[in-house]
This record gives sequence, C-alpha cells and structure tokens, in this order.
Amino acid sequence: MLRSARVSVAVVFFIHGLLVSNWLARIPAVQADLRLTSGVLGLALLGASGGAFAAIFGIPRLLIRFGSARVTTWSSFGLCAVLALPALATSAALLAAALVLYGAMAGAMDVAMNTQAVDVERAYRRPVMVAFHALFSFGGMTGAAMGGLAAARGIRPLPHLVGIGITLAVATFFATRRLLPDDPEALAAPPEFSLAAIRPLVPLGTIAFCILLGEGAMADWGAVYLTDVLGTAAGIAGRPWSRPKAPRPRDIPSPPRRPRPTPFWWSSTPTRAPSSTPSWRPIWRRCIHRAA
Repeated sequence: MLRSARVSVAVVFFIHGLLVSNWLARIPAVQADLRLTSGVLGLALLGASGGAFAAIFGIPRLLIRFGSARVTTWSSFGLCAVLALPALATSAALLAAALVLYGAMAGAMDVAMNTQAVDVERAYRRPVMVAFHALFSFGGMTGAAMGGLAAARGIRPLPHLVGIGITLAVATFFATRRLLPDDPEALAAPPEFSLAAIRPLVPLGTIAFCILLGEGAMADWGAVYLTDVLGTAAGIAGRPWSRPKAPRPRDIPSPPRRPRPTPFWWSSTPTRAPSSTPSWRPIWRRCIHRAA
C-alpha cells in the first residue's frame, strides 16, 4: 500500500507539471489573440498569483477537515477543469478573472499534493520528496514540449488546452485512487498559530520568495520574450522550460571559424629552409594516418 501511495503521489506531481507548463507555453498565442500589450498582459497574469495566494491561505482548513488525499484529488480535477478558461477570455479583464480561478486551483493542488508527499515520506522514514519534485520538473519539460509542438502545428489554445485537461483528468482519476489515507488523529488536531512558531520559517520563506520570483518571471515571460524580442518561431518559443538556453536569432550570422594553422610536423610542404637531406615529414604523416 505504501509503495502504491508513493507511485500515486509521483504521478500527481507529474500531472501538475504537465498542466501548468501547457498553459505557460500558450501565453504568447493568447496575448496575440487578445492583442494585449506587455503591460496589460502583466496585469492580467497577476490574477494567477492572486488566486494562488488566496488558496494557500484557505487550503489548510480544508486539509484539516477533509485530509490531503481528498483535497489533492479535488484540486487536481479542478485544475483540469479550469485549464482552458484563459483561452475562452475575450478581454484582459476576463483573462484576469480566468487566471484567478486557475491560480486558486493550481495553488490548492500544489499545497495538497506536497502535504500528501510529506505523509508518504514520513511513512517511508527516508527522504523521497526529491523524486516527487524531479517528476514535477520532468512534467514541466514534457508539457512545454507539448505546448511548443501544438503551437508549431497551428493548433489554437482552446482545443489544445481542452484536450490536455480532459486527458489529464482521466489520468488523475486513476492516479489518485491509491493516495495515502490521512490519520484521523492528525486531522482532529487544530493547528496552533503563534508568531514564535513561524519565526524560524522567516529565513526559509525569504529564500523561497527569491527563488519563486525568478521562476515566476521565467515561466510567465519566457515564451513571450522568445516570441516578441528574439523573434523565434512559435514552436520554439513555447518551450522555454525544455531548452537549456534561448536559441540564437536567425538573422544574426554565426562568426566565421578561423582556420587552425597546420603544425610543421604534419605539413608535407617545407616550412623551413630547404636542406640537402631528404624530408621525413611526408613519411611521418603517412605513419600517423595508418596508425589512426
């Protein structure tokens, strides 16, 4: 049972990465459809952060009441359901409203699945959390490649995100059936909140804020930067997570390679003053060729 729960949590992390990265890869297409400037798009993208922020504050009560297994299942289905809402927006205001729901579901799923992962790690009595986050990153890379492929084939964001949401909802149905049930005693215990209890977490929270600041900027603006600034194709711009670095613009030619000078022991033409003795350099070069 414990091994099945570990596999289920790993699949949920992978699904979360797929869902998030598929939407991030289609941000340039949604921006082009709505004809939004970078400033307006940035304000609309704040909706996702606001929804996630609200969910993070409200989700602990649901975890205490229903347990991490149920909340993980519900939030996973919820994120699959709202994935295509940004593609339905017809204005910046509607896009921001859709992203509020998207961010709330994504934040709720993030907190719930990490809580479930902590329970599994505690039951294993050895560190297994790293493998879960590695699968989330792998899901992000895979989803970014899928989004880039959809953009390259000219598939519109709405059918693409609807198909991904339905497919991953079916995967979620099977993945969440083996989650680890919560301890009834742990669920009945109310949390004790005090400033002294959270004080040791302030440095860790500061580090996490700095990390997520860079990660959020790359996730929200990576594809837009590749499309608008570097002028790359839609299929390449949709994969900022799956590439180690940004591609080089096509209109900038690569610098020509300088030919390497031939060493004197390799050249068959004399490079020094001629001598009356026969030259051994051509023979030496043939020996090296035969040895190779």
